[in-house]
Amino acid sequence: MAEIFGVFRTRGPLPCEALEGFRRLSADFSAAGAGTQGAFAASGVQIGLLLHHGGDAGSVRRAPDGSALVCAGDPGLPDSPEVLVRTRAALRAGEAAGLAGADPPWAACLVDHQRRDLYLVTDAFGLRPLYYARWGDLLVFGTRVAPLLRAGLGAWEIDRQAVVDFLTFGHVTGDRTFAKEVRLLAPGSILSFGPGGLELRRYAGDLPEETHSKLGLDELAERMYAELHRSVRSSVAGASRIAVTLSGGLDSRALLGFALDTGAEVRAHTFGVPGALDVEHARRVAKRARCPHELVEIDHRFLPGRLDHAVGVTDGMVGATHFHILSLLERLAGADVVLDGLGGDALTGRHLGWGMIASRSVERAVGRVFEKRATVFADRAALGRILDPGFLAESVRQPRGAVSRHFEGLGGRPIWWGCHQFDLRERQRRFVQFGPHLLRPFVKVATPFYSLGFTDLVRRAPVRLLIEQRAYLRMHSLRLGVLAKAPDAARNLPVAWPQSLRFAKRVFDVAARRARRFLPVVGSAAGSATDYPAWFRGPLSDFVDERLLDGAAALEGVVSRKGVEELLSDHRVRGGDRSEQIGCLLSLARWMTHVGGRA
Repeated sequence: MAEIFGVFRTRGPLPCEALEGFRRLSADFSAAGAGTQGAFAASGVQIGLLLHHGGDAGSVRRAPDGSALVCAGDPGLPDSPEVLVRTRAALRAGEAAGLAGADPPWAACLVDHQRRDLYLVTDAFGLRPLYYARWGDLLVFGTRVAPLLRAGLGAWEIDRQAVVDFLTFGHVTGDRTFAKEVRLLAPGSILSFGPGGLELRRYAGDLPEETHSKLGLDELAERMYAELHRSVRSSVAGASRIAVTLSGGLDSRALLGFALDTGAEVRAHTFGVPGALDVEHARRVAKRARCPHELVEIDHRFLPGRLDHAVGVTDGMVGATHFHILSLLERLAGADVVLDGLGGDALTGRHLGWGMIASRSVERAVGRVFEKRATVFADRAALGRILDPGFLAESVRQPRGAVSRHFEGLGGRPIWWGCHQFDLRERQRRFVQFGPHLLRPFVKVATPFYSLGFTDLVRRAPVRLLIEQRAYLRMHSLRLGVLAKAPDAARNLPVAWPQSLRFAKRVFDVAARRARRFLPVVGSAAGSATDYPAWFRGPLSDFVDERLLDGAAALEGVVSRKGVEELLSDHRVRGGDRSEQIGCLLSLARWMTHVGGRA
């Protein structure tokens, strides 16, 4: 995972304080892990590029006139001055030219020496986060938030809305970060900064209309197979050892099947608690595929040792209960590339249920999405009990607004389009950070579902074929052979079984989950690969107290100590499951400590 960072001034050379700020930036990023560092410097600009390991892709390209293009990731451009000049001309016109055709993740920075302009560009899905802050005539940018703040180049304050959204959904929404002055560059966007000011443009638009409306189920399934096959082949080109993070779901087993077709040495790795459904299904899939498989037993001890790294990579914007993929780190170190299926479920329509499609009003659709995705503190009253009394200002909107804004300006599109947008543009993009990004400083990780060919296919496909993953399940049945005969974790039924039976099982599962809401949670659910509820009650209770109570200075003015004490008591004494809330508070507290300089 290459890191990019820099400081740019529109007029004149960088002042001494800006140069000192860049030195702090460089030291901060370098401290995140050993690696090779490249740099570009000219009047008014300093840019750094950090490559953590041999699998990292990154480059610094220069033109004869003093312009330069710095890339974190591989944007697929030939290394020649002519290409750089054409790219600069396209960015001046608000277009991404050759950059737009590169599979994510990547981010790029172009210095236009002739015009004294700087351009920042993100991939179509924004999978390589790129943050920026403007302080006066300086633009400071980088692939992490905390180093920008610790550079000391401008004042900042907590973004209250970002904290509220985080404590509602488990992730920050829109372009917000925990710092009001720092913004996330949107997916498929170009930021230009120069004497004329700061301007944002989109080069990758919203989801397109259906243009493959005449596709049949089998034809779409075959096209899905072809695009994923191409994407996996491209991701593992030149690799002799491939690792697959195998769960009990559909996405990782599909990648395992594709990987086995490459002829490379393939190993499957699963983390979890022995006996959990996810673990058992993964074991059966690997056995059917005759692939070497390793179970990495996960217990509470990984979290205290990995929390600092995870919060550093995600800037605390993902709860600590989503960091367990780091338990695989030592086992994956010898692989040339790791295949991860994150994002496959959303792209292939798992969240497009009949209830969502049948919504007749925006209000009802927003309510459905909010009920499903507000997994931490679901209402303002609950937030009011955990946050400091002075923190919830009147200016902070209801968290439901983060969902409803995706339903604005739908035009002729159906109501369910807003639901689709929230999952793809908000939830999945943010949650990529808790999976692949946590591993990328140590090993090359590929996410083949986010190839431009595959995403364009499914976004243009008829929605009737995406509901309940119809075409995707058909792809498994048609093309994945014995792997489709193994049950999946979602339904505990063989993937190749008729979808009518799988739908009936889903109805039953939903009813069972609703019934369990009224029962106290003791230990982990049968299908869970982890046991955070029990860990936070037992072996990690002292660790939680140390971070949230004894070290509460970092959260002073944001979170109420009394509210935290009541939350922990409810979890430990009254039997409620508050592990998601505790995980979010742990991430937020650690991030506040990072940026505040407190030990």
